[in-house]
Amino acid sequence: MPQAEFETKLNRVCLHIYKEKHYEEDYQMPMLRRNKLDGILEVDGCEVEGRARYTYEISGMVSMKSMYSNTCIKKKEIYDIVTRILEVTETLQKYMLNPNCLVL
Repeated sequence: MPQAEFETKLNRVCLHIYKEKHYEEDYQMPMLRRNKLDGILEVDGCEVEGRARYTYEISGMVSMKSMYSNTCIKKKEIYDIVTRILEVTETLQKYMLNPNCLVL
């Protein structure tokens, strides 16, 4: 199971996701570094202490858990989220990126 960790540096917040395997870079990481894809956060990958670490800058973003902790999510909002996920999945496939690697 991947682990998540937040890091705050001055005015920047990063989310690090760790996987219990060695970091191996395939064609997908350079593709993501060189292309800004709509709906996909910029990501950087490396190996830290024998584990793969993927870093995303999330400054100014709010989690869905925080957004909906005090209010109910509406049917239209669920529909919009699912529609957006499907659009992002199509974008990934256009760039021949694996949609199974998508972290929501």
